[in-house]
Amino acid sequence: MFLHQIRPKRCYKRYQIETPIHVIPTGLNLDRFKKTYTKAEKEAFREKIGASSDDYIITYVGRIAKEKSIDVVIEGMCELTKLCKNVKFLVVGSGPELEELQLQTERHHLNNFVIFYGKVPNQMVAEIYGLSDMFVSASLTETQGLTFIEALASGLPVFARKDDVLEELVFEDETGYYFANAQEFAQKVYAFTKLSDEEKRNIKVNAHHVVEKFDRLSFAKKVTQTYELAVKRYFSTYYVDDITVKNDISEVELISKFEKSKVKIFPELIKQLKLKKGSIVNKDTYQKFEDEQKVVEAFEKCVKKIAFKDRTRKENFRLLT
Repeated sequence: MFLHQIRPKRCYKRYQIETPIHVIPTGLNLDRFKKTYTKAEKEAFREKIGASSDDYIITYVGRIAKEKSIDVVIEGMCELTKLCKNVKFLVVGSGPELEELQLQTERHHLNNFVIFYGKVPNQMVAEIYGLSDMFVSASLTETQGLTFIEALASGLPVFARKDDVLEELVFEDETGYYFANAQEFAQKVYAFTKLSDEEKRNIKVNAHHVVEKFDRLSFAKKVTQTYELAVKRYFSTYYVDDITVKNDISEVELISKFEKSKVKIFPELIKQLKLKKGSIVNKDTYQKFEDEQKVVEAFEKCVKKIAFKDRTRKENFRLLT
């Protein structure tokens, strides 16, 4: 199993990391994907790539490699062209699998439906998204899914195979569609082409909304908040410097940024919290220590009184309370 398939917090907990974990998505400049293109610009783009003005353009952007599973989409195009003829699959990028995919396209007689556009400068990527109608990727090896985020920021519905990295991006019928195989891909793309203009606009609005948290301004805000929490935690955190046990009572020496202190607690709490030298003690745990120490002090007081004189249970209870 790839690490990207495990949610970050879940992964770190497996390594028994005890400190607070804050997952902050990579910040992107999403503004460049929000340009609105005119009908004339879209028609000019279609003419450039050999598509008709009424063709739907479903685009893939990225490295052309085996793990991207572009062959699954081409197989899907075999099925899709039986349902409708006005859909083109635009493959943008380069890589070691290009020749094999071109041969696959020829074998299936899809040369009029699959367009290999080649590698483009980074500044052109946003334009290609904006001039397309849908985005597709059958990859199951993404780490952050940046191309998915870019496509959604452009207002495109995303067609993808189920993957953990997409759980917060692709919502069925809201921001895109999941497909398990070539046939399902074809069916869902065809269904999208039959939606009303209003339904398509709703998907575009949802797509813009779902990626807002990946914008660079949101990133900066979350990083700042996390640093503020870290500073606050730093100044209110203690570390266990030593633990000694005497007469069934544990004495814990603690150090912080400003002070050293000692608390007496019962060994059971040491075991419960798995405390050892170097353990981090937060404010809540320190409060537990102080509450426990009151019990220990009452216990020691009672033991001391008993040592000098036998007392009834009622008398001991009165001493403790």
